[in-house]
Amino acid sequence: MTARIVLVFGAVLLAIAGFVRIEHEGTAIYLHREDWEHMLTKNGLWLAASDAAPEGSREAQVNNRYALIEGRFSANKKGHRGLWSGSLEEITRMQPWEIRKAKK
Repeated sequence: MTARIVLVFGAVLLAIAGFVRIEHEGTAIYLHREDWEHMLTKNGLWLAASDAAPEGSREAQVNNRYALIEGRFSANKKGHRGLWSGSLEEITRMQPWEIRKAKK
C-alpha cells in the first residue's frame, strides 16, 4: 500500500493505493489482494462508499482491483463491527491503479 498524507485544518487527508473490494458490510482497501482473500481486515481500511458497484459507477471501476483512493482518514471509525484499522471518509478520488507487469 502506498500512501501520501496531507494535514489540512486538523483533518488528515490520505491518498492510498491498494486492493479494493466493494461488498455489503465489507467495502475496504487492503495492502494486498491476499489480505482480502484471507479476511485480514486489520491490513485494510474501511471505505465510506457505496456497498454496491452498479455498472458505470466509480465503485465498479475500482472493485476487485488495485486502485488509488483519496479521502479523510479516521483512526476512530473502523467500519462494520470495528474490524478494520481505520476508515477513509469523504472520499474525493477513486481510480483504477495501473500496475506494470514485469517483462518475461
